[in-house]
Amino acid sequence: MDHATAIESMLKNLDRWRHLPKYQLERRADLFFGLFMHDIISDRFSRKVHQIIIPEFPYSNNKTTKTTVNFDYVLLSEDCSTAYIVELKTDTKSIRKEQEDYLKLARKMNFMENIKNLITVYSATKQKGKYRNLFELLEELNFLSWDDNELKYKPLLDVASSPQIQVVYVTPKLDEEKMSEISEYAEVILFDEIANFLNGRGPVETLFADHLRLWDQITAGELNG
Repeated sequence: MDHATAIESMLKNLDRWRHLPKYQLERRADLFFGLFMHDIISDRFSRKVHQIIIPEFPYSNNKTTKTTVNFDYVLLSEDCSTAYIVELKTDTKSIRKEQEDYLKLARKMNFMENIKNLITVYSATKQKGKYRNLFELLEELNFLSWDDNELKYKPLLDVASSPQIQVVYVTPKLDEEKMSEISEYAEVILFDEIANFLNGRGPVETLFADHLRLWDQITAGELNG
């Protein structure tokens, strides 16, 4: 099986399986979105975007509990003046008020203050190795310095130098009411727009574009509807 055939088979499986109970397309398809998210964000905002993409970025929205929620992706502009918080939805029915509420809060968050909070979370977590890997990515972005002897991180920027926040939804088509609601606090990039952007750019891009249009037109669970 050649690479193109293998990728086409994977996408066909995703398209079939998304109609099954309990199957979460978002958790599998993010591999494909991750391939192109850099270019999607760069094109939408007409800005150069840093090559580093951080999935499942933890957001410490409660300083007292040392717990976090996660953003699907965080990308930084090349000059690190803007942080793009990307929420991926493959099914608009999964848009939850609780999630919308913390994304609205995140739009106003101070990115550097959140990093300081994550250092506190790091002190309490049992997943220190994973947090070290996260902090090393942030070190590449010049947000942190790493003290290898004391195993401590410290922010390199003060809170006044924090990147601006841009919340982005990547989603199938929305009804007019939901589009209006989300557009008040986030940029919305629709699957059909991404498909048009990717189509013809390469064989993998074109295959993915074809399936994005399917996911945009047919809601999960409606295969025989």
